Amino acid sequence: MKKETVAILGGTFSPPHIGHVRAAQALSEALLPDLFMIIVDNLPPHKELDGGADAEARLAMAALAFGDIPNVRISDMEIRRGGRSYTADTLAALSAENRELYFLLGTDMFLSLPTWRTPEIIFGKATVCLVRRETDEEKSEAILAAKRDYESRFGARILIIDAPVTEISSTELREQLIGAPWLAEKNIPAPVMEYIRAHGLWKEEPARVLASLRVQIRRFMSEKRYRHTLGVEKMAKEIASHFGDAVDPIALGAAALLHDITKELTEAEQREAVRALGISLTESQSRSPAILHSFTAEHRIREAFPYFAKNESVLSAIRAHTTGAKNMSLLDKILFVSDYIEEGREYQKCVEERAQFFSELSDGIEPVLALDRCVLRILDSTVHFLRARGFALCEDTLEARDSLLSTISLH
Repeated sequence: MKKETVAILGGTFSPPHIGHVRAAQALSEALLPDLFMIIVDNLPPHKELDGGADAEARLAMAALAFGDIPNVRISDMEIRRGGRSYTADTLAALSAENRELYFLLGTDMFLSLPTWRTPEIIFGKATVCLVRRETDEEKSEAILAAKRDYESRFGARILIIDAPVTEISSTELREQLIGAPWLAEKNIPAPVMEYIRAHGLWKEEPARVLASLRVQIRRFMSEKRYRHTLGVEKMAKEIASHFGDAVDPIALGAAALLHDITKELTEAEQREAVRALGISLTESQSRSPAILHSFTAEHRIREAFPYFAKNESVLSAIRAHTTGAKNMSLLDKILFVSDYIEEGREYQKCVEERAQFFSELSDGIEPVLALDRCVLRILDSTVHFLRARGFALCEDTLEARDSLLSTISLH
């Protein structure tokens, strides 16, 4: 009678990541098991849970991550058993004469197996399966030595599968969720990421997210451009402080830090990025290479920081930061003004506008009105400057100016 083939992968799955899924897929393809059990730990023996996700959430995320694997079953047997989740106990509970168990684990766990509780039971009940990563070359001798040792000491059955599996620690992954979510998105299956966001697990911490983003953007700009970018972020935060909680701090910081991320591309590169995005430029936009980075930034953001590309308020502010736009949002206006009056700007008009804006705030003028007046003065100055020199005037600038003129006065 043919035995039932049961593959087993256990873990806290807090959260499950691409490495888990690819390892499971590799074993599934190699074995074609009758049953693939994903067993969610209750309390792992070698570490403490971080408290960010309860058992129900971890089971739900496991179902989302591994749902496409043939014959998969998400098991809560260790959660129901309670206490520490020891692999030997689980394998003993699943063992049967008509079953062949295959226990899957990663390289580091494989090498540490003799330190686990009753390893002789683990080796006696199941074939131990290692999915060896491409990056494990430096550990190949240790892996083979461990295999020989386990076979000699425990009579172990070892199956080694080579597969392009990326391994990342859960601790590192949770740090990414909190401080660099664009990196976490590369390592977490999309349905799991959606679940995490919908249930408020491992929420982003604005200070940490923006600190990470400051480091990441440096490779895209010169030192001078980077100093300007930090100046815009600082000014944007200062202006936003007058509006309480009206502006999301992550969106504000991201718009400021990413607004010039393609500023130093050549004109040819800018136009290629425009084509890649499928943007149809107006005649005046096409005749103004200096504003193309407002549009092409989205291309680079989608490639390098897709997390922020999902935030339309960030993209909108970046698109409007050089020319303005009709019906600008509060974030649009803050970035537009910050780019013009940040402290590194030494042009006379910029210095004068910076002084007047903060003077009006000091005089008690409502922040909304002071900001609108500042935007209008900058737009008005831009129109006069471009017309005086015969340069192309973007329709967005005229529409932004006209819409503000209809609601406020400079006097």
